[in-house]
Amino acid sequence: MLNYTPLIALVSCFLCVIILHAWFSRRLVSLRDRATDAKSVYQRMHNDVATLLQEVAGMERGTDGNETVVKTLLVELPALRTKIENFSPDQDENNE
Repeated sequence: MLNYTPLIALVSCFLCVIILHAWFSRRLVSLRDRATDAKSVYQRMHNDVATLLQEVAGMERGTDGNETVVKTLLVELPALRTKIENFSPDQDENNE
């Protein structure tokens, strides 16, 4: 009589390999999709951070410019005060 035990073992191992291959394939596809999604989120966040970095640099340049303007105005302030104190409406009407 023929012994079918090795043949049954071979077929069952073959079925296990097919099932494991399908499971690993689905798992790899799922991981690839998650990696693609994570990469797109990373790119978006990277672009947002780059934009924010440019805005912060612009704000810092603006504060530096504002400091320069404030210093200039502080230098001009005494001259403007003397003009205001010496202002006479009669002189303004005579110039017109």
